[in-house]
Amino acid sequence: MAAFFMAAFTNGKVADGTSLLSYGALPIIISILVGVVSAFTTSLLIDKLLLRKARFKNPAGTQMITMGLVLLLMGVVSVVLSERGQYYALSIIRGRQHFLGMTITNHSILLILLAALILATIFILLQKTKWGLGVRATAANEIMADAMGVNTHSITAITWGLAGALGAIAAIFYAPIAIKENAINIATLMIIMQVDAFLALVVGGVSNFYGPVVVAFFIPVTRALIAVAISPLKLTAWSNAFLYLLILVIILLFPDGIFGKKRIKKV
Repeated sequence: MAAFFMAAFTNGKVADGTSLLSYGALPIIISILVGVVSAFTTSLLIDKLLLRKARFKNPAGTQMITMGLVLLLMGVVSVVLSERGQYYALSIIRGRQHFLGMTITNHSILLILLAALILATIFILLQKTKWGLGVRATAANEIMADAMGVNTHSITAITWGLAGALGAIAAIFYAPIAIKENAINIATLMIIMQVDAFLALVVGGVSNFYGPVVVAFFIPVTRALIAVAISPLKLTAWSNAFLYLLILVIILLFPDGIFGKKRIKKV
């Protein structure tokens, strides 16, 4: 949704092949801020107005609520911003670099550096600040954290807002390299990333910070290696199937994740 707001703010019309313009740095930066702020605000309102008021809420119920919201927002964006659900997104910076026989775009380099900076910042905030301690306490046991004086309502609201803002940054920077001819399509933009993120969380382990990050890096690399390996057999279209089969085997061998720790509960 944030990527659509960013594209709509920049383009101002439905993608019809004539809206692919060249923009300066300032309009792009402003449009990115518009997208991120819209996502932060929307996520904050979702937590305050919907999730906090849901009765008998549990992890499965939260998952169902958020999945329903995804479908709702997809429909709203399609109706409000574009009849075809499609906008053009430009690379933040143009150009390519050649290294060891490989070619990588400047946009991708910027994306890698930005991701590293964001991950480092989040890690420091979670480990070294009072807010991070509150987040970890709330995640471990919200009822006990609330009893100990942690403002869990504020913690979860801000966490939802930050999650929405990070999702906005991901979508905005991912769109120009993910969609053919730089056209954002609401039905397909984030599906692969969402699946990969969920698999990285499960395989890396939910009990630590670095596990999902490491696995998230290796999932697309493994997908590419599998595609190359099976290309002589003309089975490239099945690369995702082989990847998910490999992940299934890993989960069977490591139910708590490769880097996860088995939790022992005392009765």
